[in-house]
Amino acid sequence: MPGIFDCPGAPQRKIFGLGLSKTGTSSLCQALRILGYRSIHNPTDDESMLALLSGDLRCRAIEGHDVVCDIMFSRHFRELDRIFPGSLYILTERDKESWHLACARHWADRSVSLSKIWNEELVDFQVYGTALYRRSLFDDAYEQHYAAVAQYFEGSGRLLKMNICAGDGWVKLCGFLAVPMPSILFPHVRPDRWVRPDERRHPTDVS
Repeated sequence: MPGIFDCPGAPQRKIFGLGLSKTGTSSLCQALRILGYRSIHNPTDDESMLALLSGDLRCRAIEGHDVVCDIMFSRHFRELDRIFPGSLYILTERDKESWHLACARHWADRSVSLSKIWNEELVDFQVYGTALYRRSLFDDAYEQHYAAVAQYFEGSGRLLKMNICAGDGWVKLCGFLAVPMPSILFPHVRPDRWVRPDERRHPTDVS
């Protein structure tokens, strides 16, 4: 299916999910796929990382999709808005205490090492100021990010706030995008916790 925004001669418009980790970003990405959008969730491949580190956000992960969700480029919403004018933005949010509990579980038992820093750890660090869960740093990141996004897009009509964890779904999303509602249930995706590749157990591992 061609991109929903494909139109000869028109600026390349996108949908960016700007919500932080554990706010329903995987569910949002899957919902947008169901609606026919070419969607990608938190691309941490090397090319995307180089785009992030260099500040040149024109990379295949963004330009080859209609939708990019999760934290990879979420802090760069102003630059994304300059590069892709007229794009739409979805800010998934969650009750703060519930969010902290989910983050604590998601980052549980992680470690860091200077001998090898993985792309996913760099992404976490650039958003939260740490690659491990630290409540105060995560709290600061949440407050600052959500306030900045809300202020930047205030009155634009191009920002949708969704609390998927509290029950927001097709009605809110499809109304914002002005597309028909599908007849299936809104997806609720619970991704596995990320584990450093050098710490993953293999079938031959003995406990």
